[in-house]
Amino acid sequence: MRKCLVMTGLAALAGLAAAETPETELTSTRVANLLAAADAATVGGGSRSRVLLAPLLDALVRLGAHPAAGSDAVEEWRGVSGVRSEAGPAWRGRVLGPAYHRGVLAPAASFRTEQLFLAGKRAQVSVATSPRTPARMTVLGSGAEACATPVSECAWWPTFTERYTITVENKGTASIRYYVVMD
Repeated sequence: MRKCLVMTGLAALAGLAAAETPETELTSTRVANLLAAADAATVGGGSRSRVLLAPLLDALVRLGAHPAAGSDAVEEWRGVSGVRSEAGPAWRGRVLGPAYHRGVLAPAASFRTEQLFLAGKRAQVSVATSPRTPARMTVLGSGAEACATPVSECAWWPTFTERYTITVENKGTASIRYYVVMD
């Protein structure tokens, strides 16, 4: 029963991958959620997994998602599942598209990275986890928080070009796989 519900949920997410992005949804949030959904779709493998994974991977390619550092999750999932890309040209919200970091956080552990954001250009940072569990993210500029409270997504217009520190914390009791997306 639980496996059926998980597969139904993944099928719904796969359908969302093909839909247009609502104007109110941040690109970074969409990419983070697609990465987490693709990660969940790979669990168990099989032909059903490939069917669910294909539209998710195509949506990530269209959005121009790429790793900020390290290996490319989309290419790894493509290799493991045998899913071929049917996506057209990538959508580019910025020169390089949204970049992501991925990893695993043990309970009470944290991940920290820095990212330069340009003055006057909308900045976006989002986090998603697999399995879906609460993770806390803070974004700090030079002495001031871009997002005042721990959140899963954050958007702002930097006044000055500067580096921001992005911290993700696992407040749960089990390890999580996280995806931090910056655009």
